[in-house]
Amino acid sequence: MHDDDPESPDEVDAWEIFALAACQPLQGLPHCYVAPRLSAEAVVRALDSYLRPRPDELLLALVERPGPTGPVPGCAITSRRLCWPSDVPARATARPGSSLSFDELRGAVRVTGAPDPALDLGGGREVPLGGFDPPGPVDALAGVLSTIGRARHSGDLAGSATPDALRCSRAEIGHVVRQAQAMHRAGGEVRSFQADVMTATPRVVVTYLIVASCLLVYLAMIASGVSAIDPTVPDLIAWGGNVGVLVALDGQTWRLLSSVFLHGGLIHIGLNMYVLYRAGPLIERLYGNAGFALLYLAAGLGGAMASAWWHPRVVSVGASGAIFGLIGGLGAFLVSHRTAIPAQVLVRMRGGVVAFVLYNTLFGLAIPGIDNAAHLGGLVSGLLAGLLLQRPWPVPRPTAGLPRQLAGGLVIAAALTVAAVVLDRQVLRNAEVRVALARESIRIYNEFAGELDPLRLEFEQTNLRLDALIGRVDRSELALPDARAELSGLISRAEEERDAVARIPAADPDLVEIRDALSSSVDALRRAMVALDRYLAKPEDPSPIEGPSGFNPSRAESEAELARYRALRGAFLDRFRTSEAPPEPGP
Repeated sequence: MHDDDPESPDEVDAWEIFALAACQPLQGLPHCYVAPRLSAEAVVRALDSYLRPRPDELLLALVERPGPTGPVPGCAITSRRLCWPSDVPARATARPGSSLSFDELRGAVRVTGAPDPALDLGGGREVPLGGFDPPGPVDALAGVLSTIGRARHSGDLAGSATPDALRCSRAEIGHVVRQAQAMHRAGGEVRSFQADVMTATPRVVVTYLIVASCLLVYLAMIASGVSAIDPTVPDLIAWGGNVGVLVALDGQTWRLLSSVFLHGGLIHIGLNMYVLYRAGPLIERLYGNAGFALLYLAAGLGGAMASAWWHPRVVSVGASGAIFGLIGGLGAFLVSHRTAIPAQVLVRMRGGVVAFVLYNTLFGLAIPGIDNAAHLGGLVSGLLAGLLLQRPWPVPRPTAGLPRQLAGGLVIAAALTVAAVVLDRQVLRNAEVRVALARESIRIYNEFAGELDPLRLEFEQTNLRLDALIGRVDRSELALPDARAELSGLISRAEEERDAVARIPAADPDLVEIRDALSSSVDALRRAMVALDRYLAKPEDPSPIEGPSGFNPSRAESEAELARYRALRGAFLDRFRTSEAPPEPGP
């Protein structure tokens, strides 16, 4: 009946003209819209939440309820039935809505439940319409439905509506029909787009794997003793939190990725995983499983780099940068395929992207502790990566566009590599970082030297005692058996000093080299004394003195290692300008 645009009211059903006339009392009331003057926003909200128009009906009126943040769907009157949102969960392919045919309206529709009114449709069915103050629109709606119900059962259409309302309805019914046809066409385009989305990527895999990975890491942290609510900074760093100075100075670039799977407590992971679980499946279907994985990684790494650059001394964790990047990727899809997306879908998705970015940016600026650098870095990275990872749309098969995405992935990897080099340089140029590094180096060295210096002094005393023993032997002031007994004590002491030096913890690779140089010097002296003991046992054999592993070569090696120790220590102090470090006593 409505396949072609009608040129006159005679081509439409008399019931439709009457039903439109019966809805006229709602015209002009708050949150009430009568065709053809329907609010586009109200129509979209109804279609998104509960309304699925049938081809054989016209949408005649919409009623919304006042909500705390704006209007919320209330009910819709078509030419055949009343539709309203339902609390019953819908199937994946259906909207959560209820409806009642006008043939089922029995008697007058009453308003019940003040101060939160509802329409009593009979048979235990109610339409909640709370929020109106005064409840004038609810009373008017009850009257409209009562009029329609009586006319449906009596068949008296002319006597159930005023002549003015019928005249107005006849004049406007053509516009209403064309409006309904446009809405059905738009609905068909939306359903076609939804089918294209399902064809492009039949199964969502990566989103759920990411959510599971983040949850497993969180549970592992808790199992290891980390607080579930408020992990400490050392705990987050130990588990792979992103810290710019560690990435740039120690080469721990893996933190850029590991930090994306870490979270700073229950609320943090709960919010991030909720957003990812809701937004991820659609974006994964748009990009495909492989493209989505590349997009997520690119956004996560880009956000982590931005965070490390902006505040290099602060630990940063969380998937929010990557999630912002997914929204950026959604924006890239909308830009790349705007002509292939139904206008109704494009407007909703574009509005959702803009609202998400603006709300979270303003929220991040107002609340301390939120990593805005990671958010914006992830957003930009996701937008740029998304432009490189687009597939032709509609996608004829799930693997279509995969070669282009792999090529885009190579470009993204190259760009991230360059960005990592730039990040290192920027962090090193940061004056605050340089001052902090110098202070940290002082602290680390002082702790290290506090344990090493006493052992170095003992080692020097061992050297002096060895020289004294050799002098006494040369002057024949000490018998060889007594000299060997005293030398045995020095050898044991050198072994203890060597082992003690090797056990000293060193938090810096340069300090490890300094420690090892001193340990090597002590061990070389120990080997020299062992060779000297062999000589004292057989003075007629000079090989323990001059041989390849004899006293003189080993003693020279010990002195060379000691000189290397002093050079390394001096270079360390000069590089970090740690003038506050205590001077090393002795020569």
